[in-house]
Amino acid sequence: MSHAHHLLKLLLLLLAVLAGSQPHGAVAAKFEVKDVTNKTCTIVELLMNFSIKYETVEEKEKLVFFPIPEDAVVSGNSTCGKGSSESSLLVVTFGTGHSVSFSFSRNSSVYYAEKLGVAYNLGDKHIFPDARRNDVSFSSESTGINAQVNTTYVCMTAQEIQMANATVVISAARIEAYVPGSDYSKEETVCEADKTTSTTTVPTTVTPTQPPTPKDPVSIKYNVTSSNGTCLLAQMGLQLNLTYITKYNKTGVEIINIDSNATASGFCESTSVGLSLKSERTSLWLFFSMVSLKMKLQRSLI
Repeated sequence: MSHAHHLLKLLLLLLAVLAGSQPHGAVAAKFEVKDVTNKTCTIVELLMNFSIKYETVEEKEKLVFFPIPEDAVVSGNSTCGKGSSESSLLVVTFGTGHSVSFSFSRNSSVYYAEKLGVAYNLGDKHIFPDARRNDVSFSSESTGINAQVNTTYVCMTAQEIQMANATVVISAARIEAYVPGSDYSKEETVCEADKTTSTTTVPTTVTPTQPPTPKDPVSIKYNVTSSNGTCLLAQMGLQLNLTYITKYNKTGVEIINIDSNATASGFCESTSVGLSLKSERTSLWLFFSMVSLKMKLQRSLI
């Protein structure tokens, strides 16, 4: 087995720790909504990745992945609302006719990010080069995000929001609506997923069950291509070595090889590339930047 293969296996062992962390080199996008007096009312800072399912000209379903780009901007359709109980809206536009929106509401003690909406233009041949339709589609779903008034909602853990034909993964999130000052409040409301991650401990007295000796993973060729050409060529065998706590408080170990049945897709950006490998039991993201490689597991394997 080659040195590169051993290194890749070692990196994959870190996935349980890296889950919910942001890709190296990726910068969270920050958006602010201001009222007519130029006072900030909403601040949203996060990493956001999209997966969109669409129908091709050959009448086949296809899945495409892309992040919110660095040049995304706050739309003039964003609003602060006129009263402390009135809804507010953040709309961010990017690319050729795409947008994402958060709608907020509040009561006397809690504010809510009630809905996340995604509008995507199937006529954008850069992202949807073989789409059968050319219209703008819209999907929305509840977020489950809420926080105490005058606090900043913080959630580093990746959160997946599934819609009809779109899935949005949010991570490294810092959000505040109805901002009382000019910037984030000092007090924070930390999401439950972050609390679980920070407080879970592994019993030191439990001995892991040794798994059977695994077979070496098959070396598979992958490529990621956009309208500008191929941005990634890779040939590698991928193996996940998982350690987890069972419901009986025992330590389990499982080894999973990523095989040729995994559906491969990805995205190309000017300084980064993403490769997604999805199968029945796994969803694995590999992020490449100009100077480094980091991998992130978007959802549970088991």
